[in-house]
Amino acid sequence: MPWIFEHLEFHIQFGSKSNQVSYQDHRHEAFCRRLLNENALTAVLAGYTQSCCLSTPFYQLDSLDLSRPYLSLSSRAIGHMRNLLQLSLRKINIDKEIILAMVRLPLLQALTIENCYVSSEQLHDGLLRELASLKLIYLSCHSLMGNMAEKFPRPFDISTLLTLRTDRKVLFRKLAQARGDIPLEALDSCDFRDNLTLSSVLENTPGLQSFRSGLNWKGDGPFHLSPQALPRLSSAEATLDMLCILVPGRPIKSIKMRWPSTLSLADILLLKDSTCNVTHLDVPDIIFNRGFPFWSHFSVQTLKMRCTGAFNSYRNPVELDGLMINAVRTICVGPKQTSLQSLCLDFTVSRRRPADLPYWLNLSLQYKLLTDFISPQFPALLECQFDEFVSTKWYRTNPHSKWKPSLLAEHVAMLATDGKVDFSDHEFYISRLLKEIK
Repeated sequence: MPWIFEHLEFHIQFGSKSNQVSYQDHRHEAFCRRLLNENALTAVLAGYTQSCCLSTPFYQLDSLDLSRPYLSLSSRAIGHMRNLLQLSLRKINIDKEIILAMVRLPLLQALTIENCYVSSEQLHDGLLRELASLKLIYLSCHSLMGNMAEKFPRPFDISTLLTLRTDRKVLFRKLAQARGDIPLEALDSCDFRDNLTLSSVLENTPGLQSFRSGLNWKGDGPFHLSPQALPRLSSAEATLDMLCILVPGRPIKSIKMRWPSTLSLADILLLKDSTCNVTHLDVPDIIFNRGFPFWSHFSVQTLKMRCTGAFNSYRNPVELDGLMINAVRTICVGPKQTSLQSLCLDFTVSRRRPADLPYWLNLSLQYKLLTDFISPQFPALLECQFDEFVSTKWYRTNPHSKWKPSLLAEHVAMLATDGKVDFSDHEFYISRLLKEIK
């Protein structure tokens, strides 16, 4: 069964005692040792591996020291997976062995280095320059720590990259100083704050189709673009002030607005100035709570409304139900909207355990909201999700068919093990699921 080895996850875990370290899957240690000992069968199986992830649960220095023997074993084994296409490194120490392993992978296309510690006397300039041999089309490199964190990514070859996610100043400066156009199609600048450098990068990426900024506030310095920049941009996520520069005059179809510090109708209306119809919007509920005539100006197919600020402090089931009803009534205003096909009301507190979220499984209320408010307002709607992370989703095959609920089995299983959580069912849907998992 070679397909079992197509994706490997070397997750190093820490036991109950402070000095206990092991692989989460103990078979991985034996696999790595056999591979390094040139076992013929293991070498054949490693040839089927296309993606590999190496991670630890923490990146404190004392934990990294304890995990060093396992990181060394894993790193050397990865260097023997010659058909590897994707490599992910999370919360580990970047040292000489893992770099030597990376440069031994001739087919590597996608590299993720996140929340890693980069500080080693072994990482001299000559070794780091070997990273330039990698011809990557995808690179995610951010949230690095250590005295080599900024210097480490410098050698990466940016000429082949199609997707980049980074907060590293050295990479943005390299992009800004590049001669000729940069082939990037997707850029995630994370929480990079230097607007002048970012503006220069965006001026040099005419093929960019997707841009995301993770900042919830204005960056440092002015952000500006020439009218000719980003002629193919179709998706943008940023603060409102940045969107007001990105959207007008460009073929943007998908917009996600991060939490705005200020809000005006004039700014909102600038989001209409895309040269294409905006079909997907992801916006905070403040737009609706402030009474902006949203539906008079936008006709979208997909809408996500984030209600984080209103729901984070509530636990009482009655209050939660009331707030949900008010949120639905807020969005269901004005004339009917016949374009909307997918709606997500994201309350985001769903990341907590079910006992804190009684509205999770209040299917009777959700069905009532669908039939009494949402469906009459959005007659073409085919799916409605009452939370992004819980996946309390309702769907129907056409506008005239009946709404049906869909819950992730793992959340129903959590309900089954916690007798304190109540639920309000719809046509015995949850009850049937509970019987199936018992």
